[in-house]
Amino acid sequence: MRILKLAALLAVIFSASLSAQQSGSAIALTNVTLIDGTGAPPASLMTIVIRDGRIADLYPTGSRKLPDDVTLLDLPGKTVIPGLIESHTHLQPFYEPRPRLISELERMLYSGVVAVREMAGDARVSGGLGRGARLGQIASPDIYFSAVLMGPHFRSMDVLGKAITQGTTGEVSWIQTITAETDLPLTIARAAGSGATGVKLYIEMEPELVAAVTEEAHRQGMKVWAHPAVFPSRPLEVVRAGVDGISHACGVAWQDADLEPRKFARISRTNRPVFDPSLVEADSPEMKELFDEMARRGTYFDATFSMYPRSKTSAFGCEAGLMESIARAAHAADVRFLTGTDWHAPQEAAYPSLHDEIIALVEHDILSPIEAITAATRNGAHALGIGEVTGTLELGKSADLVILNANPADEIAAIRRVHATMKRGTLFLRSDYERRRQAAAQP
Repeated sequence: MRILKLAALLAVIFSASLSAQQSGSAIALTNVTLIDGTGAPPASLMTIVIRDGRIADLYPTGSRKLPDDVTLLDLPGKTVIPGLIESHTHLQPFYEPRPRLISELERMLYSGVVAVREMAGDARVSGGLGRGARLGQIASPDIYFSAVLMGPHFRSMDVLGKAITQGTTGEVSWIQTITAETDLPLTIARAAGSGATGVKLYIEMEPELVAAVTEEAHRQGMKVWAHPAVFPSRPLEVVRAGVDGISHACGVAWQDADLEPRKFARISRTNRPVFDPSLVEADSPEMKELFDEMARRGTYFDATFSMYPRSKTSAFGCEAGLMESIARAAHAADVRFLTGTDWHAPQEAAYPSLHDEIIALVEHDILSPIEAITAATRNGAHALGIGEVTGTLELGKSADLVILNANPADEIAAIRRVHATMKRGTLFLRSDYERRRQAAAQP
């Protein structure tokens, strides 16, 4: 048995993990505090045995004999959690220049993020990056992306223009316009052919069309993610149509908003949806009905909450205090949360925006630390349809995990004290990333 103490670990941990993968020998992380992502409380002094990129064993340290071929990494004082999942991001702001895009993906991976859900982007870019991430050609989380479906009039606003590097918005397979007369089997098949994991329902759909799209997408094995208000459909109508998840606390407000969504059935630059936040009550009967329906159906909710405290108000009526109340009301109804952001931390920030989201959800008393970690791990994996493979630290699952220097159950800000990320059994030391980052910052 090869035993490595912490000082030696810093020098050899990466090569040890690679050699273990190549030889079939095992790595054991010992004396760690374990937060497994299932919602269970932390377990102290645990051992995690990893072989062939998967979790081969998991038990209290010293309770059983380690394999003879194990490389032992002794990590007292460290906490291990499942790899984090960013459930709402957009990579297209970084398409040009490409090095900035690669840098953002690297920042995510070395911060503990092992998978991202891109909610609108160029499928050719996302697909190519995703292939590189899976083959280990780039340091990146795994990339899952959506194909966007929207009504024909919203195309004139060109909001999704950056997601088209070549082609026409509304006509390419990953951004299509649809109406009640659209050939839905062909539309969904084209979306699936782009490599997307799911379809995102953007705007301008009647409830009957939302339901028809959802039924066909599920028939073809695709996830369905939606804005809460797919004007003119209200959030409750969208949820009852059977979508797998909705995004943005702001959109949820339309369930109790003072304006009739049908007014915005056709969206244009001069006809934009804005509501009066003073007329929305997060605990109204209408909102309670929505949240109860989401909880009953298991509809996932990525509130993108950290967007709102960054500014007191938004152009759409998304006042920060109201968004906080909406998120709290959803949690009180047992709605299943995800951790998505829909924004990016500044380039000079050490950690990506996902960490702001996790911390904000806890510091604003919306989720507990364990609930926030579960939202960022198990829930994120199930929302992507990969919960049988990753998202929790259990026997047989992929060795996707984060080694932290402190316990986030005690102080959620510890999520920003990453020691290393492990993705499918390969370790990525945060110290290596910090050295490169500091060198790049030198004049």
